[in-house]
This record gives sequence, structure tokens and C-alpha cells, in this order.
Amino acid sequence: MQWMPSGVRSMFDFAVLVLAVLFLTVEAKLILAARGRIPKDVRYIIVLGAQVRGKRVTDSLKRRLDVSYEYAVDHPDAVLIVSGGQGKDEEVSEASAMKEYLLERGISSDRIYMEECSSSTYENLKNSKEFIEDMEAKVGIATNDFHVFRAIHLAKKLGYKSVFGICAGTKAVLKPNYMVREFFAVCKGVLIGKL
Repeated sequence: MQWMPSGVRSMFDFAVLVLAVLFLTVEAKLILAARGRIPKDVRYIIVLGAQVRGKRVTDSLKRRLDVSYEYAVDHPDAVLIVSGGQGKDEEVSEASAMKEYLLERGISSDRIYMEECSSSTYENLKNSKEFIEDMEAKVGIATNDFHVFRAIHLAKKLGYKSVFGICAGTKAVLKPNYMVREFFAVCKGVLIGKL
């Protein structure tokens, strides 16, 4: 960096400092959002889709389903909206695989709505609104810890009035990668006006 003129070097150093502060601020928000409390009277639980291998749910998706299942068992008035379309390499839609998983665990089919058209978090939340009769009702969004902040803010932007994260964990070995990726996803969401 000695080859840089001092003014350019100062600007570069300042840009790096701003980026570092921005990164740490966003990461702190991701961590804090994952620690939010869930009220006892959530009426709808939207389970956000994630990759399916064949017809089987992956670890990330299983974690989302497990926290949703636990809440649904403890709160029998809550209904579940499983949301996710079918990717090119998936044998069934994510929603179909999720519904099957919940049925196998004993959740009644009349408590599960399927939204099978989405291919992004934004679409998951936008399309899941069709199943929500009262937008004033409390809605829980089941997703992995690193993803809660963005999911909640997207939902609010889409008109959800009372929304909460239902936080699932993440494999420790994968978490740093997801946290860095989520920083860029949040920045992109702000830049394109979705957050």
C-alpha cells in the first residue's frame, strides 16, 4: 500500500472502516433478531422452505420444521403454512416435503396449508398471505437463526402487522458462511427497496 498516494490511501482506509462498521452492525442485528421472544398466541406459522434432496428435507429445513412442530403441539390453535416451490433438482415441492414431514410427526392435515409457488423468501411471504384471513393476527416465521432478521423485515414490508421469528438453529460448521452471506442479502434487500 506504500505505492498509493497518501490521500488515496486515507480514502481507502476510511472505506474499509465504514464497511467493517456496517458489517458488524448488520451481524449484531442478525444475532439480536434470533433472540426475540415468541408470544403464546401466534395464529399462523409460516415455515420458510429450503432445499429438498429428492423427497427428503435437508438439515436446515428439518430444523425449521422441528421448531414449528414444537410450537404447534404446545399451541393447538396455530395453523402451519409450509411455503416453498419445486427446484430443478427436487423431486417434489419443498412445501410437499414439509407437509409430509409434519404429517409423519402427527400434525393433522387440516392444520397445514401448502404454498408451492415460491422460489425466494420474498415470494414465500408474499404468497403465504393468501392463507391468512386476518392480517392483524400474530404470525410466526420459522426459519434458521441467521435468517430471522431479514424474514421479519420482509414480512413487515409486505404488510404483516404482528410478526415474530420462530428461530431454528444452524449447524455450527456452516454458520459463519451463512452469516456472511446474509450480510450481503440484507444489503441487497436495502438497495432494491425490499427491506
